[in-house]
Amino acid sequence: MEQGAGHDMSWAQMMDDDVAIELILKTDCEDVVPEIETKPPRKLELEEVAPEFVHPIRVAASRLQVSSTSLKTFCRKHGITRWPFRRLQLIQRFVKKLESAIKDDMAHRGFEFVASIPEGRDILEQLESLYKERHFILHPPTKKRMAWC
Repeated sequence: MEQGAGHDMSWAQMMDDDVAIELILKTDCEDVVPEIETKPPRKLELEEVAPEFVHPIRVAASRLQVSSTSLKTFCRKHGITRWPFRRLQLIQRFVKKLESAIKDDMAHRGFEFVASIPEGRDILEQLESLYKERHFILHPPTKKRMAWC
């Protein structure tokens, strides 16, 4: 670079302005920016996604080798508005509480007695309802399953 009178000259100042503009216009952006390789979207099936509901969505996405955004989009298309991981945790906590309450009562009174009193029947009904909900979340109805019904 040529130095003159105590200051540096830029490359554009050293060239004729028309040549600099032509050089800039001829620069092809594709040569400068590398092309990003993208993978084709992975086809997911509800049967392979449902068992992953027991994990947080980021872990599930990683295990399924898709992005969490793709997984959320897939779920919305299949009518799943929220990732069910936390709901399953809540159900599991309720199940443990109810099972321990039943075990305590059965240890003191026996199963027949627990099933015969209203509070015992309520607990057993709640437990059955929670089992059904957990099963429905982990095994959602699909076209293949509906064909067998």
